[in-house]
Amino acid sequence: METTAKFQDIEQENKRLQDRLGEMMQQISQLQIEHDHLTIVKERECALNERIINLQLKYDQLAREHLTTEKRCEMYEKNLKHYETLEHDYLELKHNNECYSRQIAHVNNLEKELIDKQLQYEQLEKENFDFKKQVKQLNEYRLNEEENIRQLKTDYLLLKQRYNEEQFDELTKKLNDACDLTRQIQIKLKKKQDETENLKKTITQNELYIEKLKNDVKHEMDLREELQEKLLNDITVEINENEEKRKTEQVAEMQQRLELALKSDKVHTSIQRSLKETIETLNHHIQD
Repeated sequence: METTAKFQDIEQENKRLQDRLGEMMQQISQLQIEHDHLTIVKERECALNERIINLQLKYDQLAREHLTTEKRCEMYEKNLKHYETLEHDYLELKHNNECYSRQIAHVNNLEKELIDKQLQYEQLEKENFDFKKQVKQLNEYRLNEEENIRQLKTDYLLLKQRYNEEQFDELTKKLNDACDLTRQIQIKLKKKQDETENLKKTITQNELYIEKLKNDVKHEMDLREELQEKLLNDITVEINENEEKRKTEQVAEMQQRLELALKSDKVHTSIQRSLKETIETLNHHIQD
């Protein structure tokens, strides 16, 4: 009964681990979706940066035709600072993306180790079941041998009472043969009992190893949950900060350039209209 209860507990624990593994797979899928979303955001950001650079080049070409040398130098300094800021943001995003990739790779490794330990647990459970089956067969064999011995003794007593002295010698020989057979059976039974003890020890060791595997799985799940929570928090904070800062700086800079271009007496009306439309388009893309 105790062995059956332990086996049922192992089955329940196995089912719970399988459910937990399913939940972890869903969490990993969700994390992969968020990583893909971050990649899309980064691609949109790169496209927007390219558009800003193209607009900047177009604006610089127009400005060179109408600004003095002093204003041109001032604009170059501002552009240089802007490009340095963009380069710094790009390097920072690249570094963050590499960190996220390493963290996701670590999570995948943890998932692989968890699956391997689950397979080991199932294999040990199967071996444990086979050991119990062998122990049961050995017990049945021992009971059958004991029953045969009792039957031989009973037959011997009946024959001794039924037959005469002359036949008793023959029966004595048979009894001796039966005793020899009994001793051989007892020797075999002793070997079987030793094998049974060894199997019991092996089962005990397997149960201890299964318990250790359970603790390792629990530790891996706790570590994985902590890593996922940290990863999600870092992604959310950095995306919000970078997006807000970049949008504010880009809008302010383009508005300043528009005001500077509008103040120049040499700028043509069509150029002013083109710059306004460009700024409005840029603001629309940034808001999207």
